[in-house]
Amino acid sequence: LASPSWVPFLYIIAATLNAVLAKALKKIIREPRPFPEVHDGYGMPSSHAQSIYFFLTALWAETLRISPLSPPLVLGMSLLTAYLVAASWARVTLKYHTAAQTAVGAAVGAAVGTLTHAALRGEVPVLGWAVDGFQIALPEALGASP
Repeated sequence: LASPSWVPFLYIIAATLNAVLAKALKKIIREPRPFPEVHDGYGMPSSHAQSIYFFLTALWAETLRISPLSPPLVLGMSLLTAYLVAASWARVTLKYHTAAQTAVGAAVGAAVGTLTHAALRGEVPVLGWAVDGFQIALPEALGASP
């Protein structure tokens, strides 16, 4: 279980790993973008969608964990969700990605966000050692107590 003071930092690390995963998947899958003559590089999965849905899933999970649902909170989170979904879909309308590339990026990002939230809450025993070890190892490496 992650100490509350470490949660934001651990989410930043997880978001970085999520971005690295998106780039690695692009190199493994090697699916071109829908218009390679306009946009170079590979398109599967959409790294923008993957990052957006990682963020969105993690934000919803943390919000639901710490706050009672109130109409203003639901409205604000719903507006943010709509905005981020539109930003993700814009990748398709701008022809940077196919709908499938965006959907896969969204699914991977949501899965990584969900797994990260569960790991930080101590609900994924296999990852618990990594969260606990990091919270101990980094302060010791910096000369501080955990």
